[in-house]
Amino acid sequence: MKARRKFLFTGVILVLTGISLWVNLPPWLIRRRAAAHLRAGETYARKGNMESALSEWRIASRSDPDFPEPYRKIGSYLLNKADRPDLASRIYGQLAAIDPGGPHIYCNLAKSFALLNEQGEARQNAKLAVQAEPNCGLAHNILGVMLLSEHQMKPGLAELERACKLEPRDSYFRIILAQAYIDVSDLEGAERSLQTVLQQDANNAKAHYLLGWTYAHGKRAPDRIAAALKQFEEAARLQPDDAEIYSEWGRLLVETGRAREARDVLSKAWLLNPRLVQVAHNLAVAYRSSGDRRNAAAMEAASSRLVQRAERLRMLMKRADIDPGNVEITLQLAEAELEDGNLTDSLRYVQGVLRQRQDDRRALKLLVRIYAIAGKPEMAEAVQDHLRKLPKTPQS
Repeated sequence: MKARRKFLFTGVILVLTGISLWVNLPPWLIRRRAAAHLRAGETYARKGNMESALSEWRIASRSDPDFPEPYRKIGSYLLNKADRPDLASRIYGQLAAIDPGGPHIYCNLAKSFALLNEQGEARQNAKLAVQAEPNCGLAHNILGVMLLSEHQMKPGLAELERACKLEPRDSYFRIILAQAYIDVSDLEGAERSLQTVLQQDANNAKAHYLLGWTYAHGKRAPDRIAAALKQFEEAARLQPDDAEIYSEWGRLLVETGRAREARDVLSKAWLLNPRLVQVAHNLAVAYRSSGDRRNAAAMEAASSRLVQRAERLRMLMKRADIDPGNVEITLQLAEAELEDGNLTDSLRYVQGVLRQRQDDRRALKLLVRIYAIAGKPEMAEAVQDHLRKLPKTPQS
């Protein structure tokens, strides 16, 4: 009897020991399992299956909360692919807590907050990024943009120039620098920056467009006008669905007395985006100059309506500046921007609301519309699925 009790006691001890070992796994085994999920996520990502990739990376982060790599993968996807800086800021915040000396944490935090229009947080993290990684081009680029947004033009330009020196082949940094030069009316500086971009990438539509803009807004010499028109034409060839390109191209044609050519170019801009006031105005001028009074009157009426809408948007922005935490005003701004086709600005306002109220139905419904219009049906369906799972309310 005693032997039997001893046998049972030993069995219980072994079982409990096994459970303890299973629950309290050694750190190296936890990390190995998390790394396996990380690699599985990378495999899914290479195949384009981001839903499964994210699932694997989340399992990795939950199973080993101190393992930084899954957070990097999730944060990069949310920030650079999914257009969710609100969620990315949380991921990078967690990453900063577990790996404060890790690469590109603060510059990505700064970028997330900048996209959310959280200027104070963006500036603070941009400064931290430059201190933590003085040779990181992105850190200097973000800090430069933050300084320029605060009208600190000289130090802002210096940071953007530093970013370009650190990453001389980064076209994005050089285009940002060119836009900054344009903002301070340094068209020669902008031209130099854009020409460098085109030497490295002759098919950069943005660089062609901005170079055309600098030629068109500088000295009005025949050779510069011809060069501007050539740059606009090339930009439109490379990016035929960009209404802004046709708008500037058509404006220059109107100003140089080429009404019939302007009418054709501006008509394309209007088809692509019938919400641009300058297109409606210049198209009215082109029609009237070519003797088409009926269409000129129609475009003048359209221009008037768009001016009224722009005034409404301006008043909403003014109210938002006075009461920045007012969710109702922010959602009205998001809706107005969406009506005007400004998906980026609309998304920024919606994300600002979701940072305060994660399950706000009106904001989530707007997010579904934004993703659908932007051609991201999978993301629209994911948000729609989240909406369906929310508890029913009297308003819903």
